[in-house]
Amino acid sequence: MGTVTNITNTKFSVGDLIHHRLFNYRSVIVDVEQNFQLTDDWYEQVAKSRSPKSKPWYNVLVHGSTHSTYAY
Repeated sequence: MGTVTNITNTKFSVGDLIHHRLFNYRSVIVDVEQNFQLTDDWYEQVAKSRSPKSKPWYNVLVHGSTHSTYAY
């Protein structure tokens, strides 16, 4: 994960608790990125929602799990 970025036009902020409606999991935001920062290969294989790459993306810790994920 990258360092915390100062972005003002996002829906969520670092520390916010969220519920992902499409995939039904709870998580906490740990980092915010201005736009999609991973590879096109990752996007094609993992980003099932096909969220826009030009919008803010979030690194989140998933509740009840030992992993983090990248979410829009």
